[in-house]
Amino acid sequence: MRLYEITLQPRSALGTPLAGDTLFGQFCWQAAYDPGLLEGGLEARLAHYGEKPFAVFSSAWPRVSQNGQVTYAVRRPDLPLDWLAPPPAGSRYQRLVHRKEVKKKPWLFLEEDLRLDPTRLADDRTLAELLLAQAPPVSQRLCRRAGAHQPLIPWEQPHNTINRRTLTTGPAPFAPYTQEAHFYLPGTELALFVLLDEAATDLERLCRGLTRVGRTGFGKDASLGLGRFELTGHRELPLPQVPGA
Repeated sequence: MRLYEITLQPRSALGTPLAGDTLFGQFCWQAAYDPGLLEGGLEARLAHYGEKPFAVFSSAWPRVSQNGQVTYAVRRPDLPLDWLAPPPAGSRYQRLVHRKEVKKKPWLFLEEDLRLDPTRLADDRTLAELLLAQAPPVSQRLCRRAGAHQPLIPWEQPHNTINRRTLTTGPAPFAPYTQEAHFYLPGTELALFVLLDEAATDLERLCRGLTRVGRTGFGKDASLGLGRFELTGHRELPLPQVPGA
C-alpha cells in the first residue's frame, strides 16, 4: 500500500467533524454511485476489507507551514498523562501543577516524517496563533479583535420549524431552536492521510471522489451549505519506519 497526504481547505462551517471513518464512508458512497472509482466494485472490495483493505483514511488534521517546514497537529492520544509527559522529580504539589499544565494541551505536533514525539504538546491558543499566521493580514486582525483563541470556533445556528397549518412557529415541536456548527480559522489547511491499495484504486480516483464530497457537502446539514471543502494539493509520503513494529 502507498501513503498519500491530501490537503483540504474548508469553505464553510462543519456540522460533522472530518473524522476518518466518516470520510471513508463518504468515499464509499461515491464509489457506490460511480463504480469506476474502485476496481471490481464496492461490494466486492468491502467483502474482503477485513483481510485486505483497499483504503484506510485518517481524520483531517490542521497543517502548519512555517519557514518551509510542515508540521501537523493531531489530538493528544487518550493515554495516562504520566506516559506522555512524566512528572518532574519534586514535591506532590509540583507534580500536580505539571499534570494540570499537560491537561491544558490537547494537541500533539508531528513532523513530516510522522514520528510521535510526546513532548511536543500544545494548547489551543498556541495552535490558533500558528494557523492565524497563515491567514491574510485582514483576517488576522479581525480574528484577534474577536478573541479567536482556538483553531475550531463553535457557532450556534438558529433555525425555525414552521407549522404548515399556521405558517408560523409556535410551542414545541414548532419552537425555534439552535444547532451547533464549527468554523476553522481563516486560511486553515487540513491534512488527510490515506493508505491506498493501488490494485483497487489510485490517487486520481481518490481525489475525484473527495472533490465531489467537498463540492456537495460533507456530513450533517450539507443541504444547508455546511461541510464544503476544496482539495488544494496532494503528495506521496514514505511509509514511517517503526523499529520493532
